[in-house]
Amino acid sequence: MSATDSGFTAPNNVFLIQGRFTKHEVKVETATNFKPCRLAKKGTSDGQAVVNDGAIAIGWIGYEQAADQYRPGSIDTAYAANAFAPIIHCPGAHVRAILADQEAVAKGDPLKATAAGELAKATVGTDHVYAIAMESKTASPATAIIVESLI
Repeated sequence: MSATDSGFTAPNNVFLIQGRFTKHEVKVETATNFKPCRLAKKGTSDGQAVVNDGAIAIGWIGYEQAADQYRPGSIDTAYAANAFAPIIHCPGAHVRAILADQEAVAKGDPLKATAAGELAKATVGTDHVYAIAMESKTASPATAIIVESLI
């Protein structure tokens, strides 16, 4: 199923497709995989963040909400270490996220955090659910997916 069939147009270099958001800025502690459209977790201090590895997320790593001097050149590029990045909270908003490699989801499936800040199909009642798939997709390799954020 394509994004057009799902009723959404896949964004190009945009994280937030539609909806409201709040943000706070954090210092990027480790640049590895700290890319827009992924989930972040608390770093060593409250003012720092690293890419989520399946732990409790503090929010989404934004892109177009970043200050120009810190924003990566593209939505697929990691923020530099010690840059200030926006952490986005947008319950109910539709956003561009990353579906983990080898994951297959159907529209409406619950999604959990996994390695590299990506998403995988969740089991309700067992996993912490961060988003709902808004399109059916099979990732090979990891790929962009439109989701409804629950965080």
